Amino acid sequence: MSMNSDWYYYSPPEIRFGVNILSKISDYIKSFNVKNVAIIADKTLFEIGVIDKVCVYLNNYKTGIFTDIEPYPSLETIESALKFVKAGCYELVIGIGGGSVLDVAKAVAVLANKPGVVKDYLFDDSYRSNSSKIIKTEIKKPGVPFVAVPTTAGTGSEVVMWSVIWDLKKKTKQSLSHPYMFSSLVIIDPSLTLTLPNKVLASAGIDSFCHAMETYWSLNSNQITIAHSLEAIRLILSNLEKSYRDNNIKYRINMSKASLLAGLALSSGKTNSSHSMGYSLTQYFNVPHGAASAMFLPALFEFNFDAMDEKAKVMTKLFGIKSGKQGSDKIKTMMKNIGLPIRLKQIGVSKTDFDFIIEKGNIPFRMADNPRQIRKQDLKKIVMQTY
Repeated sequence: MSMNSDWYYYSPPEIRFGVNILSKISDYIKSFNVKNVAIIADKTLFEIGVIDKVCVYLNNYKTGIFTDIEPYPSLETIESALKFVKAGCYELVIGIGGGSVLDVAKAVAVLANKPGVVKDYLFDDSYRSNSSKIIKTEIKKPGVPFVAVPTTAGTGSEVVMWSVIWDLKKKTKQSLSHPYMFSSLVIIDPSLTLTLPNKVLASAGIDSFCHAMETYWSLNSNQITIAHSLEAIRLILSNLEKSYRDNNIKYRINMSKASLLAGLALSSGKTNSSHSMGYSLTQYFNVPHGAASAMFLPALFEFNFDAMDEKAKVMTKLFGIKSGKQGSDKIKTMMKNIGLPIRLKQIGVSKTDFDFIIEKGNIPFRMADNPRQIRKQDLKKIVMQTY
C-alpha cells in the first residue's frame, strides 16, 4: 500500500476548545455582527435545561429554538427547520447536539439565504461514483454563519462539510455537501458530554474510532490525516473504556479531543470499508450508526493488516500487538467492555441475511479507498467471521 503522492487538505473552521467554554459564546459570535440567532438543538438538551443556559449566554440576541429532530434526520425534518429559519429571518445558526442535529443545522445554514427547497440541492449517495447522474441545484454562495457545538464525542460532524439525510422507510440516504457547509466556528466544551447516556457515549466513541482507523489505513490518506488519526486512535485506546466506566471530566476531555482529531482526518480522508458495510446494519437492522460502523472493524483490521506495510508497524506499537489477529481481538474486547455487540447474531442477523448484507454494504466508491482490494468472496469471509 502506498500513500497518495499528490494530495489536498482543507479544513477552515475556527475551533474553540475548553471546559465550560460555551459560556463565552456571546463573545465568540460578536464578529459575525448579527442580531437574530436560530438555535437548532437536541430536544433532550432543551428538556434538561442546557438550551436555557445558552439563551442566557445569548441574552443580547433575539433567539429562536428548533428541536424537532429525530436520530436519523429525514428530508421533511430539514425542510421544517429551514422554513423555521427563513420565517424568523435568522442571520446565524447555532447547532447544539450530536451528529444528527449538526447535520440538520449546517444544511439549514447554507440554504437559509437561497431559493427553493432542500430537495433541490441534494444528491443520491448511490450515484457518487457516477457524477453524470447527480442532478442538483448548485450552491453558488455562502449561507448564513454556522456555529457548531457538539455534545457527543464521536461523529466529527462539526468539522466536515456534508450532511446526511435519511429515509429509513425506503432504506436510502442522500447527501448535501459543499465547502460552504464547513462551520464558521466550532465550540467544543467537553463538560457537555457529562450528561451523555452510556449507550450514546459508547456508540459515538466507537464511531470516532472507526473514523480514525479507516482514515489511517485509507489509500486517500496524507501526512495530515495520518497525524490526526494516529493521535485519535491513541486517545481512544486510552480513554474510551475509562470514559464509559467513570464520569470523570479528564476522560471526557480526551475523548472530545479524539473525536475532533478523527473528524479532521475524516474531512479529508473519508471513511471506507467499515462504514460501507455498517450502513446496511443501520438501515435494515436498526443498529445505531456508530455500533453498526464498528461491527466489521475487527475482521477488517485483520484483513487489512498485512496490506498496511509501514502503517502496520506503527499499529503494532500503538496497540501492543504482533499480528492483525491480535489487533482484531483487542478491538473486540474494547467493544465488549463498553456494551457494544461484536457478533451479527447479537443484532438479529441470520445466515440467510449474509448475501443481502454483502450486496447492500458493498458501496464501490467507499470500498475503493480500502488498502486491500475487497472481492465478494472476501466480504463473505468477513461477514462469516463477524457472525
